[in-house]
Amino acid sequence: GWYLLHGHPVIYDAANLSRQMRRPLIQLAHALGIDVHAAWTSCNPSVQQERLQETGYAPSLVQQLQQIWEPPNTDEGFA
Repeated sequence: GWYLLHGHPVIYDAANLSRQMRRPLIQLAHALGIDVHAAWTSCNPSVQQERLQETGYAPSLVQQLQQIWEPPNTDEGFA
């Protein structure tokens, strides 16, 4: 919070797969008068699964994460 409070730009890098996960950060930023922008990347699900498996993630976890995923939307409060 120190950097935000002192006017420094901040990049928050996290999965935040759902609206519910993103809500506290968006609310904090708005309370501080800061605009929030979202950026995300995507790829073919089979490529995603292959790469995650290479790093040791179980296929069942990948499927669970895919079910939770909600793309960011401006109605959440993103600028």
